[in-house]
Amino acid sequence: MTDKPKNLPRIERMMFVVGEPDAGKSTTLRSLFVDPRFGTKRVVPTESRIRLVGLSKERCLFMRLTSPHETKQNINQFLKTIEAAQRRAARLGFRRFNVACALQPFAARAMPDLHDVCSEALHQLLPERMRVVVIDPRQDGQPGPSLSTQTISELRRRHVELVRIDGQHARHEYPNGLLLADFFDFT
Repeated sequence: MTDKPKNLPRIERMMFVVGEPDAGKSTTLRSLFVDPRFGTKRVVPTESRIRLVGLSKERCLFMRLTSPHETKQNINQFLKTIEAAQRRAARLGFRRFNVACALQPFAARAMPDLHDVCSEALHQLLPERMRVVVIDPRQDGQPGPSLSTQTISELRRRHVELVRIDGQHARHEYPNGLLLADFFDFT
Protein backbone atom coordinates (compact mmCIF):
# COMPACT_ATOMS: atom_id res chain seq x y z
CA MET A 1 0.00 0.00 0.00
CA THR A 2 1.10 3.57 -0.56
CA ASP A 3 1.88 6.07 2.17
CA LYS A 4 -1.32 7.34 3.72
CA PRO A 5 -2.13 11.00 3.18
CA LYS A 6 -1.85 12.96 6.42
CA ASN A 7 -5.34 14.45 6.15
CA LEU A 8 -7.20 11.14 6.56
CA PRO A 9 -9.28 10.88 9.71
CA ARG A 10 -7.72 8.84 12.51
CA ILE A 11 -9.11 5.31 12.88
CA GLU A 12 -10.32 5.03 16.44
CA ARG A 13 -12.00 1.64 16.52
CA MET A 14 -12.33 -1.35 14.22
CA MET A 15 -14.78 -4.15 14.85
CA PHE A 16 -14.88 -7.34 12.81
CA VAL A 17 -18.04 -9.45 13.12
CA VAL A 18 -16.78 -12.94 12.34
CA GLY A 19 -18.62 -16.00 11.09
CA GLU A 20 -18.67 -18.48 8.27
CA PRO A 21 -21.04 -17.98 5.29
CA ASP A 22 -24.69 -17.56 6.37
CA ALA A 23 -23.77 -17.18 10.05
CA GLY A 24 -25.67 -13.89 10.33
CA LYS A 25 -22.83 -11.37 10.03
CA SER A 26 -24.73 -8.68 8.13
CA THR A 27 -27.85 -9.12 10.30
CA THR A 28 -25.68 -8.75 13.37
CA LEU A 29 -24.02 -5.63 11.98
CA ARG A 30 -27.38 -4.10 11.08
CA SER A 31 -28.52 -4.68 14.66
CA LEU A 32 -26.29 -1.75 15.72
CA PHE A 33 -29.11 0.50 14.55
CA VAL A 34 -31.41 -0.53 17.41
CA ASP A 35 -29.32 1.91 19.44
CA PRO A 36 -31.02 5.34 19.34
CA ARG A 37 -27.62 7.05 19.09
CA PHE A 38 -27.46 5.89 15.46
CA GLY A 39 -30.33 8.20 14.56
CA THR A 40 -32.66 5.68 12.88
CA LYS A 41 -35.32 5.69 15.63
CA ARG A 42 -34.38 2.04 16.25
CA VAL A 43 -35.38 1.06 12.70
CA VAL A 44 -32.87 -1.46 11.40
CA PRO A 45 -31.94 -0.75 7.76
CA THR A 46 -32.41 -3.43 5.15
CA GLU A 47 -30.23 -1.93 2.41
CA SER A 48 -27.34 -4.03 1.15
CA ARG A 49 -24.97 -1.05 1.57
CA ILE A 50 -24.92 1.42 4.39
CA ARG A 51 -23.26 4.75 3.77
CA LEU A 52 -21.06 6.48 6.31
CA VAL A 53 -22.96 6.92 9.56
CA GLY A 54 -22.37 10.12 11.49
CA LEU A 55 -21.77 9.43 15.16
CA SER A 56 -21.04 13.08 16.03
CA LYS A 57 -19.93 16.23 14.21
CA GLU A 58 -16.37 14.94 13.87
CA ARG A 59 -16.81 11.17 14.09
CA CYS A 60 -18.26 8.63 11.64
CA LEU A 61 -18.69 4.89 11.19
CA PHE A 62 -17.96 2.98 7.99
CA MET A 63 -19.96 -0.23 7.88
CA ARG A 64 -19.30 -3.03 5.45
CA LEU A 65 -21.92 -5.80 5.50
CA THR A 66 -20.24 -8.22 3.08
CA SER A 67 -17.08 -10.10 3.95
CA PRO A 68 -14.16 -9.47 1.58
CA HIS A 69 -13.88 -13.26 1.38
CA GLU A 70 -17.28 -13.33 -0.34
CA THR A 71 -16.42 -10.54 -2.79
CA LYS A 72 -13.16 -12.26 -3.78
CA GLN A 73 -11.00 -9.35 -2.66
CA ASN A 74 -7.44 -9.78 -1.48
CA ILE A 75 -6.14 -8.11 1.68
CA ASN A 76 -4.78 -5.05 -0.14
CA GLN A 77 -8.05 -4.46 -1.98
CA PHE A 78 -9.94 -4.80 1.29
CA LEU A 79 -7.72 -2.30 3.11
CA LYS A 80 -7.93 0.10 0.14
CA THR A 81 -11.74 -0.05 0.44
CA ILE A 82 -11.41 1.16 4.02
CA GLU A 83 -8.96 3.89 2.98
CA ALA A 84 -11.36 5.01 0.24
CA ALA A 85 -14.08 5.35 2.88
CA GLN A 86 -11.62 7.33 5.02
CA ARG A 87 -11.02 9.73 2.13
CA ARG A 88 -14.79 10.10 1.66
CA ALA A 89 -15.12 10.83 5.40
CA ALA A 90 -12.37 13.47 5.17
CA ARG A 91 -14.20 15.20 2.29
CA LEU A 92 -17.32 15.29 4.47
CA GLY A 93 -15.38 16.93 7.31
CA PHE A 94 -15.02 13.98 9.69
CA ARG A 95 -11.78 13.85 11.68
CA ARG A 96 -12.36 10.52 13.43
CA PHE A 97 -13.18 7.27 11.68
CA ASN A 98 -14.55 3.94 12.89
CA VAL A 99 -15.08 0.64 11.10
CA ALA A 100 -17.55 -2.24 11.53
CA CYS A 101 -17.11 -5.05 9.03
CA ALA A 102 -18.19 -8.61 8.33
CA LEU A 103 -15.33 -11.08 8.09
CA GLN A 104 -14.89 -14.80 7.66
CA PRO A 105 -12.54 -16.57 10.08
CA PHE A 106 -10.63 -18.77 7.67
CA ALA A 107 -8.66 -18.11 4.51
CA ALA A 108 -10.82 -18.29 1.40
CA ARG A 109 -10.30 -17.26 -2.19
CA ALA A 110 -7.75 -14.43 -2.14
CA MET A 111 -8.26 -13.40 1.50
CA PRO A 112 -6.14 -14.67 4.41
CA ASP A 113 -7.50 -15.90 7.74
CA LEU A 114 -8.69 -13.78 10.66
CA HIS A 115 -5.27 -13.56 12.31
CA ASP A 116 -3.57 -12.26 9.16
CA VAL A 117 -6.37 -9.80 8.37
CA CYS A 118 -6.16 -8.36 11.89
CA SER A 119 -2.37 -8.21 11.73
CA GLU A 120 -2.39 -6.34 8.41
CA ALA A 121 -5.16 -3.97 9.52
CA LEU A 122 -3.29 -3.19 12.74
CA HIS A 123 -0.04 -2.66 10.86
CA GLN A 124 -1.33 -0.62 7.91
CA LEU A 125 -4.35 1.24 9.32
CA LEU A 126 -3.18 1.74 12.93
CA PRO A 127 -6.56 1.68 14.72
CA GLU A 128 -6.53 2.71 18.36
CA ARG A 129 -8.64 -0.33 19.32
CA MET A 130 -9.72 -3.50 17.54
CA ARG A 131 -12.44 -5.92 18.54
CA VAL A 132 -13.29 -9.30 17.01
CA VAL A 133 -16.86 -10.46 17.61
CA VAL A 134 -17.34 -14.17 16.85
CA ILE A 135 -20.90 -15.36 16.19
CA ASP A 136 -21.34 -18.62 18.13
CA PRO A 137 -23.86 -20.15 17.79
CA ARG A 138 -24.83 -18.95 14.33
CA GLN A 139 -28.27 -17.57 13.44
CA ASP A 140 -29.34 -21.08 12.36
CA GLY A 141 -28.30 -22.60 15.70
CA GLN A 142 -25.23 -24.34 14.30
CA PRO A 143 -21.91 -23.90 16.12
CA GLY A 144 -19.77 -20.94 15.13
CA PRO A 145 -16.15 -21.14 13.99
CA SER A 146 -13.67 -22.83 16.23
CA LEU A 147 -10.64 -20.57 16.41
CA SER A 148 -7.36 -22.25 17.25
CA THR A 149 -5.69 -21.61 20.59
CA GLN A 150 -2.75 -20.19 18.67
CA THR A 151 -4.95 -17.69 16.80
CA ILE A 152 -6.61 -16.57 20.03
CA SER A 153 -3.24 -16.20 21.78
CA GLU A 154 -1.75 -14.22 18.90
CA LEU A 155 -4.73 -11.86 18.72
CA ARG A 156 -4.65 -11.27 22.48
CA ARG A 157 -0.91 -10.67 22.31
CA ARG A 158 -1.62 -7.86 19.83
CA HIS A 159 -4.28 -6.43 22.21
CA VAL A 160 -7.21 -7.41 19.99
CA GLU A 161 -10.37 -7.74 22.06
CA LEU A 162 -12.24 -11.02 21.54
CA VAL A 163 -15.96 -11.47 22.18
CA ARG A 164 -18.42 -14.26 21.40
CA ILE A 165 -22.09 -13.52 20.87
CA ASP A 166 -25.13 -15.72 20.43
CA GLY A 167 -26.42 -15.07 16.93
CA GLN A 168 -29.24 -17.60 17.02
CA HIS A 169 -32.05 -15.12 17.63
CA ALA A 170 -30.47 -12.13 15.93
CA ARG A 171 -32.62 -12.32 12.81
CA HIS A 172 -35.82 -11.46 14.69
CA GLU A 173 -34.93 -9.73 17.93
CA TYR A 174 -31.56 -7.99 17.39
CA PRO A 175 -30.43 -8.91 20.92
CA ASN A 176 -26.80 -7.98 20.33
CA GLY A 177 -27.27 -4.56 18.79
CA LEU A 178 -26.80 -2.51 21.93
CA LEU A 179 -23.79 -4.59 22.98
CA LEU A 180 -22.10 -3.96 19.63
CA ALA A 181 -23.11 -0.29 19.53
CA ASP A 182 -21.50 0.33 22.91
CA PHE A 183 -18.08 -0.24 21.31
CA PHE A 184 -18.69 2.97 19.36
CA ASP A 185 -19.93 5.02 22.34
CA PHE A 186 -17.45 7.78 23.09
CA THR A 187 -19.32 9.58 25.88
